[in-house]
Amino acid sequence: MDKLIGKPRRRRGVDAAVPVKKVPRVLFMPKGGVGIGHVARTIAVARRAAGRFEPVFVALAEQAGLIESFGYRAEYIPSAAYANLKPADWEPWLQRELEAMIADYSADALVFDGSDPTDAMIAAAASRSGCKLAWIRRGMWETGYNPSLHQSPAFDLILEPGELAASRDAGATAKRRHEAHQLAPIMLLDRHELLPREKAAAALGLDPSRPAVLLQLGSGENRDVIGLIDTVIAQLSLHPDLQIAVAEWANAPGSLKLWKGVKVIKGAPLSLYFNAFDFSIAAAGYNTFHEAIAFGLPSIFIPNTAPGMDDQRARAQFAQDSGAAIELPDSDLGELPQLLGLMTNENFRSVMRKNCEGLFAGNGAAEAGTMISALVN
Repeated sequence: MDKLIGKPRRRRGVDAAVPVKKVPRVLFMPKGGVGIGHVARTIAVARRAAGRFEPVFVALAEQAGLIESFGYRAEYIPSAAYANLKPADWEPWLQRELEAMIADYSADALVFDGSDPTDAMIAAAASRSGCKLAWIRRGMWETGYNPSLHQSPAFDLILEPGELAASRDAGATAKRRHEAHQLAPIMLLDRHELLPREKAAAALGLDPSRPAVLLQLGSGENRDVIGLIDTVIAQLSLHPDLQIAVAEWANAPGSLKLWKGVKVIKGAPLSLYFNAFDFSIAAAGYNTFHEAIAFGLPSIFIPNTAPGMDDQRARAQFAQDSGAAIELPDSDLGELPQLLGLMTNENFRSVMRKNCEGLFAGNGAAEAGTMISALVN
């Protein structure tokens, strides 16, 4: 037999197999909210994992589709509001669901983005030995709002996404920055990823040779966004060559296909198409504000001052004082015709873009990814 098949040979690696290093798995848990800011921020960090950890998402808002569009697995746990449960009934259920997910995925860390981590979430992370707990804790909280800073000691890592308007921050976290790692503003995209004007306009069905404006005024869950958009469009329509596009949030309570000749843009990231527009009229939420400044999109900010929101007015005032944007409170919408006269002037927008460039602080998403990697490796 040996003459026919030869002497037995050893297969390479059988006796001295090289162990395959396990890639740590990190569960990202963005809070559900009136917009997509928490989800977008966690996706921004996950995109910078660079193979150092495997991101998996636990979505409390109906954003699983957005998460999956970036190629990540998303597990959906309905929030108390969507499940129509009282918090006291929902939290034990949340804890059990999270414990099961942490065990099933052998999670090495749970990363929460939001302002109010719950006891249930913290207890669930503690259910698995070695599962680290991290908090992406944005600043600019509403004055007098502090439901959860007492939870800070439970976290192995606290990351604070940068605020360009940090000097105007009068919220509770402003005095607690020492317990968080300070980062540059976290954004979903980097500058080089934005489409050039011609490609962005073509993707949206716009004419790149004509001026265009983007309205991104929020989801409408805590603000009369329909009435606000109607008022704004009435003034924009007085500029007949101006193309108008309205951003419709994924969690908007109703459709915005209400105005003839107005483009409705769905999906994210909107910033991918910023170069198609000459200026924007927007709320001053974290993502929208920092993306507009970082990518040099001249803007009129109409801050959302509904109870429970971050301090959007402070952001908008800071940008105006820096010459990088205009602040327009809801109460002063009568000034919009005059402001549109400025925004439709290319020389005015050029100065605004230059001032935006002076404020640019980089993108903190990569550093956040590095710090989470260090936590689990």
